Amino acid sequence: MVRWESDRDRYAPLPDGAPPLPPPGGYRNARRTSTAAVVDAAAGSARAASDPAAPAASTASAAARPQTTASAPSAPTTTASPPTASPRSPSRKRSSTRTARRRERRRAAEEATAASAARAARRRPTALGLAVLAIAIVFAAVLVIVMLAGAGRGLMSGFAVVLQLVVLAAALAALRSPRARRHAAIALAVSLFVNVWTVGTVGMLRAAETRDYAGVSTYAQEHAATFPGRKGYDSAEHADDVYHFASYEEAVARTEELMRLVREEITAQTGIVWVEYAPAETRTVPNGYGGDSMYLEYRPSVWVADRAVTDVAEKTAIAEAYVRIVEAHDPSAYISQRNDPDEWGDYADEDFQHRRWGGDDIATQHTWQTAAWLDEFGMALEIVDLSAPTADDDLLSYRAYVEQYVGEPREGVILSINPVDAVPEAQRAEFVERMQEYPDL
Repeated sequence: MVRWESDRDRYAPLPDGAPPLPPPGGYRNARRTSTAAVVDAAAGSARAASDPAAPAASTASAAARPQTTASAPSAPTTTASPPTASPRSPSRKRSSTRTARRRERRRAAEEATAASAARAARRRPTALGLAVLAIAIVFAAVLVIVMLAGAGRGLMSGFAVVLQLVVLAAALAALRSPRARRHAAIALAVSLFVNVWTVGTVGMLRAAETRDYAGVSTYAQEHAATFPGRKGYDSAEHADDVYHFASYEEAVARTEELMRLVREEITAQTGIVWVEYAPAETRTVPNGYGGDSMYLEYRPSVWVADRAVTDVAEKTAIAEAYVRIVEAHDPSAYISQRNDPDEWGDYADEDFQHRRWGGDDIATQHTWQTAAWLDEFGMALEIVDLSAPTADDDLLSYRAYVEQYVGEPREGVILSINPVDAVPEAQRAEFVERMQEYPDL
């Protein structure tokens, strides 16, 4: 008789929830499946998958087979207990896990390599991108070489502008191709930074700095740059008037003589000693067309007194001596006491005059100025008194600026002559002859 309680206890699950182990000798009435039967079943499944009609045929043949009953006694069957599968060891599990991981890493590396090769194939530069980049670089190099060689006139032509537009259009068109986009972007950047307009502008700036306009101007501009006269003053029709004015040598002699006479007269009246503040200098006069004229500009020396003059009587004596010498040198000279309120006129800005001279009272004015206009030049005598009661901070700042940037002393008696333009005596005939080549200027 079977004791059910003991059987239940025998087949109870383990404490950790795993299924119970089979009893010794195996389960009762358990079937044993041989390896051959498993192989036959697998083969049949494969045939069924490949030929759907096979199962039906085998079923039909089985039905047609006659059923036989066992007339002879069968031998007793012995039920063998199923072999128990030994659990896999931990070392074998770890080995299989590492092998699987290595396979996964190898597969991932192969996939990454294939993807990188595919991207490289897609990004491989095309002949279009390389051609556009080469054209842009060569064109930019030619522009720079032309500018440095002094042949910048070609940069101003319409042909150069058309070529530049063609290069820009080619770079923009190449941007539409993904494989040519990188080189097209570089070509576009080169064209934007080094092109006809930027290089032409740099060439113009260099020409203006060096005053060498050869190669960057038209032939008409280069012709005008050699104009021997002064723009707005000289013309071919009146070129002979150069003989009516003093030559450069005569202008220098007259200004130096007048300056000497005025200094000597003032010294004789007041005892002032003169100091040369700025030496005389000569420079070429620009013609107004980008070149130099045949005129020379002479800037006479600037002379100043060795001390400041603050007494009104002494200021008056200096101004009278100056006027006396100028009138003797040129009776037709126009002389004006510019700080005198009677000379201001009805239309003068009185606020400006008050700031410029220090009011309308000569006795308290901080600046006196007597100007004379002779035939060929102008002359000025200025007396600045920073100790006058009308001298304020604005005047001090202004005189400091004049001293630093104009070249005049801050205060005292200042004697100067305006620059004089004249053609040298030996070049007058050449001046008249060359002027005839410019009838339109």
